[in-house]
Amino acid sequence: MSRGGTLPACASCGSLERHRTVRAVWSLLVGAELRRLKAIQFSLDPSVDKDWFDSLEVSVYERRNSLDLENIYRLSGSYDIVICNHVLEHIEDDRRAFREIMRVLTPWGLFQFTVPLPRTRAVTEEWGYPDRPHGHFRVYGRDLIDRFAETSPGTRFLCVPCADPVTGEADFVYLAFLDERRLNGIRQVLGKAFPSLTVNGHEGSCASAGVRHFANR
Repeated sequence: MSRGGTLPACASCGSLERHRTVRAVWSLLVGAELRRLKAIQFSLDPSVDKDWFDSLEVSVYERRNSLDLENIYRLSGSYDIVICNHVLEHIEDDRRAFREIMRVLTPWGLFQFTVPLPRTRAVTEEWGYPDRPHGHFRVYGRDLIDRFAETSPGTRFLCVPCADPVTGEADFVYLAFLDERRLNGIRQVLGKAFPSLTVNGHEGSCASAGVRHFANR
């Protein structure tokens, strides 16, 4: 149940708040360019539509087309887009996974990711083991972007503060780029709908849109 009393799950497709916020961001990018691009999505969720891309490969760990994020069995530069929502917290060595993801991206590609309840604490808390029942190795803090920027020098980030259009629940969608021109192009498109998005965002405008909201849950 959202804080406004709205049921979060869609009765038709089963989507939750986090799926709809991601979809709201992607919906602004859908067009002729996406239909020329090769994408891979780690774990199933209804955030994106396969018809948006030239191809969309899906990998579900230990089930369908299982790929290990810490050692992705694909050539460097294999994908224009990598999508990874609520997955990195399940990876024991998330820094290694991040390097692997950026390796399999084309130089002009983008990596879109989300994690649970970002920006609710200053520093990422590592447990060293998967918790129960979720299987999370950590809960991310406001050092999330610094953490991955140090792992992959030269990577640039967009932090997009947004809200579920159904319940109003706040969330953050992250985009990582190797090419600054690519980042700037995406920034221009998204900035019209999300004027408070930040480049390499930290606690400023990126955090302020959501931290009070989450704290009041």
